[in-house]
Amino acid sequence: MNELRKNLGEANLELDRCMSCGLCLDDCPTYTTTGRSTSSPRGRMRLMMNLIKGTIDINDKVPYTNVSVRHELETCLGCLGCNTSCPADIQHTDMFECLKMMFFKNNPQYKEQLKAFLKEMPIDNPKKFRTLMILLFVAKRTGAIWITQNTPLKYLLPSTKRNMVKLLAKKIPYRPSSRVLSGFNPAIGKKKMRVGVFLGCINDHMFAEVNIAMVRVLQRLGAEVLVPKTEACCGAIHQHMGEREISSKMAIENCERFLDMGVDTIAVNAAGCGLRVKAYTRALPHHPVIQKIGPKFKDIHEIIWELLEMNPALKNQWIWPGGKERYTYHDACHLVHGQGISDIPRKLLQCIQGLEYISLKESTMCCGSAGTYNIFHPELAQKIQSKKIMNILDTKASIVAVGNSGCSLQILSGLKEKGKSNVKCYHPVEMIDISWRKV
Repeated sequence: MNELRKNLGEANLELDRCMSCGLCLDDCPTYTTTGRSTSSPRGRMRLMMNLIKGTIDINDKVPYTNVSVRHELETCLGCLGCNTSCPADIQHTDMFECLKMMFFKNNPQYKEQLKAFLKEMPIDNPKKFRTLMILLFVAKRTGAIWITQNTPLKYLLPSTKRNMVKLLAKKIPYRPSSRVLSGFNPAIGKKKMRVGVFLGCINDHMFAEVNIAMVRVLQRLGAEVLVPKTEACCGAIHQHMGEREISSKMAIENCERFLDMGVDTIAVNAAGCGLRVKAYTRALPHHPVIQKIGPKFKDIHEIIWELLEMNPALKNQWIWPGGKERYTYHDACHLVHGQGISDIPRKLLQCIQGLEYISLKESTMCCGSAGTYNIFHPELAQKIQSKKIMNILDTKASIVAVGNSGCSLQILSGLKEKGKSNVKCYHPVEMIDISWRKV
């Protein structure tokens, strides 16, 4: 396993700096779920050190358990909670991404896994993905999806496909946001900023209402909004699964789309996508287009707050329709741990009159979505999800505010499992849009 030490590169320094203090344990969803030390960041780092020393093999069983070393390393969610809790500021994610890249490079199983996922969910091919969404929409309308979920026929589908259909069934719109939004959307009132928007792949098709709300809110805050004619996946899924080469190509393509737009900043409303696009400059430090466009990517909450500070009186117009409602807020991992954004979404939501905020227990703990994790590790993901759903239900809130599409799907799925489909799940930008449009 000297190859691991070589592949880690600069991340070797992170591996050697661990003090084994254990402060990461309570913030690790897999450790708090399984109770195994080797399911924690500290434990996984020890496994990696032993792999490098050659004292264990990747396929060995972890002592006193029935799981392998490979399983423990594979089941890291990549939630980044350990990065936040570590007093030594160790960037655990860098190490595990290097590890996954090595797995992908050396083991055909991982390439087949990614290939199978993209065949079922072709996020890297907009035309195929659009066709899939239309078919799923028809299946939902005709009741075919209900059959695949609630009758013995569901066992005809592979487990990964069943998990995918289960997650997607709640959010299948007819039209993607890219078919609704025009290229140029003028600012309402005095122009304060020129903003490009990144629609994404999943968000474009399954959370079209979030993208549309984002553009409306930006316009009303005085932003001139530009939508590229075509957009691609941000590359996060490929990166998480170890396919860095294609992920890098996607980064270049996405930056090139904004190259000649003359935008001041680029808005992203999905936390997972936001973390990935913000990492473009670090991933490709010598690419001129990346270095010019990459720094312009910002989370939508950051941009709204910046525009609101230019005209604070606008927030007085945000009034929630109907009677007073309770809401709670789930911190998406890649927003709070990955981008350090936690206070701004809360401050924005607290500007809306007619809403009561209820704090969520363990709000910064992962919901179990984690990109493709809930598809490839459904049992562990469901245990993590169940804890999150119980904490949400304990608030007795009728609305859950979530700043990431993957988290929304996971939480909606969990609420449905508990028979609580009446609890609504909104992106904060949707809530601002709803409160503004009703004025």
